[in-house]
Amino acid sequence: ENMIPEECVSLCKRYGYRFAGLQYRSQCFCGDLDLAIKDKRPESECSYKCSGDFSKICGGHYRNTVYATGIIGKGRRGDTAYPYLGCYKDYDYKRRLKGDFRDFGDENTPEKCVSYCNKKGYKYAGLQYSSQCFCGDQEPLQRDKVDDKECTSRCSGDKSLYCGAGWRNTIYYLQTENATVENIGDQYLGCYNDFIEPRQLNGKFTNLGINATPQNCINFCFENDFLYAGLQESSQCYCGNDEPMLSDATNETECNSRCLGDKTKLCGGKFKNTIYKTNKPVSEIANESASCKMSITRSNGKPTCEGDVIFYEDFSNQTLSKRWSHIVQIAGEPDSEFVIFKKDSLHSFIKDGNLIIKPTILPDEVIKRGKIQLDGCTGKANTTECSQNARIYLVLPAVESARIHTRDTFSFRFGRIDIRAKLPKGDWLVPGGTVASLWC
Repeated sequence: ENMIPEECVSLCKRYGYRFAGLQYRSQCFCGDLDLAIKDKRPESECSYKCSGDFSKICGGHYRNTVYATGIIGKGRRGDTAYPYLGCYKDYDYKRRLKGDFRDFGDENTPEKCVSYCNKKGYKYAGLQYSSQCFCGDQEPLQRDKVDDKECTSRCSGDKSLYCGAGWRNTIYYLQTENATVENIGDQYLGCYNDFIEPRQLNGKFTNLGINATPQNCINFCFENDFLYAGLQESSQCYCGNDEPMLSDATNETECNSRCLGDKTKLCGGKFKNTIYKTNKPVSEIANESASCKMSITRSNGKPTCEGDVIFYEDFSNQTLSKRWSHIVQIAGEPDSEFVIFKKDSLHSFIKDGNLIIKPTILPDEVIKRGKIQLDGCTGKANTTECSQNARIYLVLPAVESARIHTRDTFSFRFGRIDIRAKLPKGDWLVPGGTVASLWC
């Protein structure tokens, strides 16, 4: 409702794109592809007034009003909450950033490298050759600066981002002003150790990204009816109702990750939570009464009564309820099923109060010489989870089927599950029902 050209340009620039296009009053598109002269249309075809300012134009019906963002080169540089300085030469005999070094293997991204250098206390972070991360306090020399087009190595941890090139650093300035814990009234409790399983705050989780601040995390947990909010690794926000244990408290210096949304504030560390009370009244969350004997079971992080049914699905509607989502991807590790999961009415549908998951076999021609490109893929972009080509030494998965989950809407700790299902028979078919850590 508030779209204007400046807002769209700012958004696309923040994500490292060269062009911003506005369409149909409120839509904002970003991209890197050079504009084709043949696509240019008369200005009169871009006549829709912007939803945020009727005095300005925001495209038309399948017509873009296009602006240059000022970004040079193609590709995205990543979201780090720190200024991107540019692409700079590096030298074998004299490294420009010589404070610290780490090779992140297949996990490198601008955010990961910047976070690493920031925690080490350096002013600059440089990414090179896809996986390498350099830190230092030496200001980059202007004579070493080159065109962004020379930093074209895709990040090993996210192929949609750039991480330098051979002897080329993409450099970020970390601005080392002191960061502090934000004391919000009496809500701040301290820095606490966290664990993979069980999580210290196991009610609800979100990644706030560039909006990560203590107050935003507190607001998120408050609105979702939780007593405590914890921030971790610059942007992660955890909610829960269990009071943090004093035995898990640790030194304040271990919560040293700067918040992505406000680099003057601290948002936990690696498996370290900066924890606050949300000041949500306990009476609004759950009370034990004569008719309710509290159970050890928790549903979406909240207390339950013994005997409660916390999740029930009879597939009585014609379509799946909003609690369910489809997985759309080519199966991979850890199970490595030889199957492609899709979202369509052929492979999953409801009939007579039953959920039908119907696998189909692909033709040999497709398996041996075909190509798979999944629209709406929920797997990791630009990997074999979303697209594959058959090769002499690699055939494609032979089965198309469906898989649904509730990991975005439902979680529980301790409980019993009853499932009534008719299992299929046939080659290639392996029925699966999974209760996984953190989601089911």
